[in-house]
Amino acid sequence: MAVKEPLAINLTEITEARFHDGAKAILNRKYNRLTAKVAVVLLAVLAVLYLVVCLTDGNPAILGGEVILYAAVLIWLRVVLPRTEEKKSYRALSQNGLPRRETFFYEDNLIVRSGAGEETEILYSDIVSRRETAHQLILACANGSEVLLDKEGFSVGSPAEICQRIGRE
Repeated sequence: MAVKEPLAINLTEITEARFHDGAKAILNRKYNRLTAKVAVVLLAVLAVLYLVVCLTDGNPAILGGEVILYAAVLIWLRVVLPRTEEKKSYRALSQNGLPRRETFFYEDNLIVRSGAGEETEILYSDIVSRRETAHQLILACANGSEVLLDKEGFSVGSPAEICQRIGRE
């Protein structure tokens, strides 16, 4: 059996800035729905409290503390928690130096090789979506993993060719 040549090859060095960029793009897809639901629930609770205060002839200004608390919860959910988790994940990923990934694209699949030499095969049919940032192409897989690709890291092929082959938006 002859070894097939890859249609595209990508080398990505996952710097903290690239990791942050990719995490931000991934977070927007997964996290916006959750935080929007939390915001709606908090607003509904606040509306009920407002009605209770108004119906009992109370002063609605006493709800100021609740407004501040709910705002703090939303800021924590949207800013603090994601950034903390992102930093923790990057530290774990980079404990042996700058993480590098080499990705080989074939007719029906891609193979990601880590800096340690471990290989992971992913079928194109297992890619559920792709995202693009200014410098990265991010492939989301059915198993929940993501593949970060540096758009300028292609030594063979191009991001446009890969997007066309994968065909996911």
